[in-house]
Amino acid sequence: MFNNYMKIAVRNLTKFKSYSFINIFGLAVGLTSCLLIMLYVKQELRYDEFHEQADRIYRIGVENTYSDRVTYYSQTPVPMAPAFRIDFPEINHLTRLYFDGPALLEANDKRIFESKIVFAEPEFFEIFSFHVIAGDAQRPLGDPAAIVLTKSSAQKYFGDHNPVGQIVRYENKYNLRISAVIEDVPVTSHFTFDFLVSYEALNEDILGMTLDQWGAFADTFTYLLLPENLTVAQLESQTADFFDRHSKPKPNLSRSVFFQPLTDIYLYSHNVDDIDATNSMLTLVILSLVAGFILLIACINFMNLSTARSTRRAKEVGIRKVLGAFRVQLTKQFLGESILIAAVAMAMALALIEVFLPYFSRLVGKEVDFIYNENIEVLLGVAGLTLLVGIVSGIYPALILSGFKPVSTIKGYNPADSPSRWPLYLRRGLVVVQFTISIVLIFGTLVVRQQLQYMQNTDMGFEKEHTMVLPLLEDGLREKTETLKNELMSHPNIIEASAGYRAPISDYNFDTSAFPKGYDGKERFSIEINVVDFDYFKNYGIPFLAGRDFKKEFSTDFKEAFIVNEALVKKLGFSRPEEALGYKLPIGINRIAGTIIGVVKDFHFRALRKEIRPMVNLHWPVIFRQISVTISGQNMPETIKFIEEVWQKHQPSYPFQYQFLNDQIQKLYETEVQALNIVTTFSTVAITIACLGLLGLSAFMAEQRTKEIGVRKVLGAGVNNIIMLLSRDFLKLVLVAGILAAPVAYFASTQLLQNFAYRIEPGVGTALLSIGLAFFVALFTVSFQAMKTAIMNPVEALRYE
Repeated sequence: MFNNYMKIAVRNLTKFKSYSFINIFGLAVGLTSCLLIMLYVKQELRYDEFHEQADRIYRIGVENTYSDRVTYYSQTPVPMAPAFRIDFPEINHLTRLYFDGPALLEANDKRIFESKIVFAEPEFFEIFSFHVIAGDAQRPLGDPAAIVLTKSSAQKYFGDHNPVGQIVRYENKYNLRISAVIEDVPVTSHFTFDFLVSYEALNEDILGMTLDQWGAFADTFTYLLLPENLTVAQLESQTADFFDRHSKPKPNLSRSVFFQPLTDIYLYSHNVDDIDATNSMLTLVILSLVAGFILLIACINFMNLSTARSTRRAKEVGIRKVLGAFRVQLTKQFLGESILIAAVAMAMALALIEVFLPYFSRLVGKEVDFIYNENIEVLLGVAGLTLLVGIVSGIYPALILSGFKPVSTIKGYNPADSPSRWPLYLRRGLVVVQFTISIVLIFGTLVVRQQLQYMQNTDMGFEKEHTMVLPLLEDGLREKTETLKNELMSHPNIIEASAGYRAPISDYNFDTSAFPKGYDGKERFSIEINVVDFDYFKNYGIPFLAGRDFKKEFSTDFKEAFIVNEALVKKLGFSRPEEALGYKLPIGINRIAGTIIGVVKDFHFRALRKEIRPMVNLHWPVIFRQISVTISGQNMPETIKFIEEVWQKHQPSYPFQYQFLNDQIQKLYETEVQALNIVTTFSTVAITIACLGLLGLSAFMAEQRTKEIGVRKVLGAGVNNIIMLLSRDFLKLVLVAGILAAPVAYFASTQLLQNFAYRIEPGVGTALLSIGLAFFVALFTVSFQAMKTAIMNPVEALRYE
């Protein structure tokens, strides 16, 4: 009996090839998309779980409570860890991590600027599970001059040779000896590195500040392994007054310690200074919804076409019942065929995953693995869902058709003759659901694209074209930038040059506090710090609203004069920029109290996700870290070659390194670009699957009305009339879907845009464009089948059946 059912199923699949293809391929694409997204979501949910003691590892954070806000920091003061060891001797394993780079490393005749360098204390390997594959496995960072390489880094510098014991030169100053090689950092780690250096090698020259400052946060993060007999709640109660015990209390500021579980950091930590880009549960929920929507669209196709095609088999049911078939046998047959189609689609989906997984990994920006034995729960879940879809899709032909009386089915069953209209309404309702989801996804894609274009094209308040940024690396060069600038300016294609701590957009951040009522007053607020030379604002085209620029002839401009932005003027309560001139403002860095000599127009120094914060610019050449060169854009290769020659003259110990400011700005929005690519890809998949179903349904409806169309053509109906006849019902459904989708899409998009300080406002035009695109695609799909039917010879139509 089973073999007979299988033969009938295969015959039906091969007899109606186009419907079978649409059914199987559409469902397979939906399953593939769903599986790929679920694999990614599953991987994101398992960040840092590879550490053997992950449930006991915590990161120490700092909570700053001001009068008007609370700010959470992942970074900690450098002296916190030693103080913690004294206060809590029961905590045996604690380590600081300092993230350095880019820094020049030299080994085996290779000199490369590396950006993933971490200084860590010896307890690092007692806390984290990074496995040593060569060298000292007991205490790799026990030597103050030790450096540990990952497998890939060792391969890059030493090939297949064992590098243990070899010397790595750091920044042309320090010799570090390779003590071990470890496996590459897994992609599911919230921090990554290529080189691990002993924290004892860290000094004030590398750190850029003294090591005993409790008020400074300098890329240092502190982790601990919680003892088994101590709970985090107990530890929190014992650290309530930690800062009061070790640092001088500050007016209007309360500082406390908090502890973040390691496995929560990647998804739930959104502190102001996290190590690397993190994700969020909201993002994963949205992606999961997209996966569910795509699979739902594919399942709707499957159900619609299965129920539509089932009416073609009414005579088969009647004949089988006349020959003695029981209803339960017919039910099993139809359900079996439906489940078989779903199973074939599942098998095809697994094959498609193998093909598209590398492309999907590039799409999401990280390697996504599909190892069968590690994803059994995902496969079982989707397999169960596939089985459910097969059962639901087959339930109509299995239960309804198997219940028909043999006489009526043998005479010829016509769905239009049925007193029950719910199958028709069900199919229409499912089409509306499909296109409602598709329009929502199209709307989301357009909004993300518009927001990205807005951020990329918005005037950032400074000139950014053809500006090259070079690091100042050689000792003593920071105090000689005027000489370097003059030499660069001697080239006719170089328009301007300036030095500073950071370009308007830079990886370097420098925060402190301002005390408008003095250090003993109750008011304070956070500010950005930049250190600039005499030509900085002229080079970047940043206009002055009041006052003057720094000048060489005024010796008091050195550290005693401030140039501030509009945001700071407003924060101080002044209504006009001129009112701020002459105001003496104490700030937290070295207790400098400078006089405001100028006010510049606000400009963006971070991505447009964040509001422009109050900023103080001062002149302090020893802190300069970059030099910016604006070039004309003519004969670029020759100009860059000249700049390289000047570099080699003044910084001969370092290979030539530069970045264009435009490239740095583009990097700010890599997350948004990636999100746009993901949304665009899966929106395209969704609308494609929906149109496949529409194509199948339109073909079915045209087939049902073949004789009617033949009669209409004989009576004089034109091709356009036939196309409109077959298309209008479907296009009405798409319009209904658009009306339902517009408010849902608008609400969801406005909620997502709240994450951006500067954002677009989705308008009616975006909604109309989304509906229009869906309408056009549906029209094209239906018209294709309608045209094919409309041009058919009416004689053939009248001979139908």
